Amino acid sequence: MKKIISVLLTVVMLLSVTSAVPVFAEPIDIDKDDTVVVTASNYKYDPYTGKFTGADITVKRGETQLIKDTDYEVWENLERSSLGQTDYSIGVKGIGSYTGIINQDMPSVRDMKNGTAGSTSKWSVNDGFLVVSGKGAMSDKVSFEQYIKKAYFKGVSSVPSKLIEFDYDYGDTAFAPDIKEVTLTGSVKTVNDYAFYQTSIEKLDIQSGVKTIGQGAFGMSGKVKSVYIPKSVTKIGAKSIGYYWGYGGDDYISQRKIKNFVVCGVKGSAAQKYAKKNKFKFVAFKPVSIKKLSKGKKAFKASWKKVSGVNGYQIQYSTNEYFKDAKTVKVNSSKATSKAVKKLKSKKTYYVRMRTVKKSGKKTYYSSWSAAKSVKTK
Repeated sequence: MKKIISVLLTVVMLLSVTSAVPVFAEPIDIDKDDTVVVTASNYKYDPYTGKFTGADITVKRGETQLIKDTDYEVWENLERSSLGQTDYSIGVKGIGSYTGIINQDMPSVRDMKNGTAGSTSKWSVNDGFLVVSGKGAMSDKVSFEQYIKKAYFKGVSSVPSKLIEFDYDYGDTAFAPDIKEVTLTGSVKTVNDYAFYQTSIEKLDIQSGVKTIGQGAFGMSGKVKSVYIPKSVTKIGAKSIGYYWGYGGDDYISQRKIKNFVVCGVKGSAAQKYAKKNKFKFVAFKPVSIKKLSKGKKAFKASWKKVSGVNGYQIQYSTNEYFKDAKTVKVNSSKATSKAVKKLKSKKTYYVRMRTVKKSGKKTYYSSWSAAKSVKTK
C-alpha cells in the first residue's frame, strides 16, 4: 500500500512540473498576474467590412504561450474617427485554468489606402490624391476616412451616386468638403445623380467621352467661375454644374447658384442649352487634341491641328499617368501647331495632354484637357 501511495505522489509531482498550471492549484487570475502579456500585430482596418483583418493575438504567461479557446477567449473593439484613424482595443478573458479579464488598447491604425470599387475597378489614395481606375461600372462607393484634395477617374465607365458622402452626425467621411479638384477622363460615360454630393470642388475637368451628367452631380465652390462641358455630353441634369451647397433655415442644405458663373463649350451643344436654361453666360470655343508626339534628346515635340477662335494653348506633362505634380507650358500663339518641350530627363516616359485658351473681355477660359498620350525621351 505504501508503495502505491509513493507512486501516485511521484506522478502528481511530475504533472506539477510539466504543466503550466499546478495540479490542484486555484485558477490563475490573468489580470492580477504581472507575468501575463497580451500582444497584437499585423492588423489592419478594412473599411468595406468595418472590421479588422489579419490580427495576430498572443497571450503569454512568462515563457508559456496560452492557448486560445482553451486558456482564454478574446474579443475586439474599434472606434472610428474623422481624422482617418481607428482606435483598436482587445479584451482577453481567462477560461479553464485561468480567470480574470484584461482590456488593452492597441496603437491606432490608419484606414486602408486602397481597395475595390466594383468587380473590375479599384481605388487608391496617396497624399490626398485619389485615383479610381479599372474597367466597367464603379459599383461601390469610396467609403473610408482619408482627406482628399484631388480625384482622378480613369478606366471606370460610371461614377455612383453619393460617391463620397459627408456624414454630419458621425464624421465617417468628413473629408468630402475638402476635395478641390476632380478629373473625369473620357472613359467615364456616366456621372450619376449627386455623385459628388456636398463637395466643394474648385477645379473640374470633364474630358471628351463623358456622355451623361446627372442631377446635382457636382457640389462646387463659389471660387469656380467657369467649367468647360465637352460636346460628347448630351444629357445634363438640373443643378449639376454651377451650383454650390448652402445652408437655409434650420440648417437645411440646398443647392444655390454661383453668381456670374460661365459655361464653356461648343455652339449648339447640350452645354449651351444648359447655360440658357440656367441663365448662365455661355462662351463658345473648341478644344484641341494631340496629333503627334515626337521624342528628342531629353525633350519631346507636340504637334496638333490649329483651332480657330482661340487665343492659345497649354501643354501639360508629367511622369505620372494621372498627372500628379504636372508641369504646364503656355503657347500664346493661336496659329501655332507644334511646340518642343526641353530640359527633361533622358529615357523617361512622359504623359502629355493639351487644352485651348480663350479670352473674353478681361476673363480667360480653358477647354477640357485632351486625351493623354505618352512619349519616351532619348
